[in-house]
Amino acid sequence: MQNLLADVPTLKAQDTPYAAAGNARLGMIDTRDIADVAMCALLSSAWDGNTYDLTGPASVSFHEIAQELSEAIAQSVRDMGLGEWFAQGSHEYLLAYSRGWGDFTTDAVQAISGKQARTIRQLTNEVLVPALTETVRA
Repeated sequence: MQNLLADVPTLKAQDTPYAAAGNARLGMIDTRDIADVAMCALLSSAWDGNTYDLTGPASVSFHEIAQELSEAIAQSVRDMGLGEWFAQGSHEYLLAYSRGWGDFTTDAVQAISGKQARTIRQLTNEVLVPALTETVRA
């Protein structure tokens, strides 16, 4: 989820996030959930030797993320232009997602940390909106 912070400068300057991922859905995870799981895994041998796919609680599309942002900051979301190299790399990377590569979720965060994985709404309200609305202090 925190990869979405890369969009903050563009959102501030142009009111627009950019993701050429089509209708891709991803089981995005908040890095705070990864930290919770890591702490639990380090403090208990119960998880030794196991492999888990950590995900958020819902598989979300970039359209849904844009909707959350729009609702949270009352702005519309439009397409943006990127430099050719970045645009091509992003296109190829996100093409895999548009074909379903990241469209899955697990309950591993809750199973290991005992806490429900954070939602995209929580990240929007707790991290993205504050980042978008913070003022530069001189």
